[in-house]
Amino acid sequence: HYIGIKCFFLYHRLLNNFSKRKRRQNTMHVFTSKDHAPLLGQRPAVTIGVFDGVHRGHQTIFKGLTDNAKQMAVPAMAITFSQHPRLTLGRSAPLSITSLENRLRLMDQAGLDAAWVLDFSPEMAALPGWDFSNTYFHERLGSALVVLGEGAHFGRDRDGNAANLANGAKD
Repeated sequence: HYIGIKCFFLYHRLLNNFSKRKRRQNTMHVFTSKDHAPLLGQRPAVTIGVFDGVHRGHQTIFKGLTDNAKQMAVPAMAITFSQHPRLTLGRSAPLSITSLENRLRLMDQAGLDAAWVLDFSPEMAALPGWDFSNTYFHERLGSALVVLGEGAHFGRDRDGNAANLANGAKD
């Protein structure tokens, strides 16, 4: 189970200093679905989402992720998707605000150490939330920490969320 993983509910709030932060340039490692388990040398602090537009709510999540990762002396990583998962499911998806390349650039500017870009698949969509989190957060990454926004959901029927993950960490 998730021994040592904490979940933080990060509420969308304005980041007064985000635009003033010192920007890093091209230091983020980008992994793809072909990379079965990205090797970072350490157990990362992780978040997950499409992160289209990298708006202020996303920036808040990234700040919480990077701050906690620094405290724990581990890399900060985002799991994102090459295209919106709804497209794979044959549903209508919101129009993209930013390209994948631009999202990755914005994640790098937010201070993330790595991004894992997954190709969302029907097999991935079929995983219940607990199985998804166990497979991706625990088995493949060995996550030290998972940071999720209040509206984050994952897994089949979007049944995985921060509360479920936190409850699983206690078992």
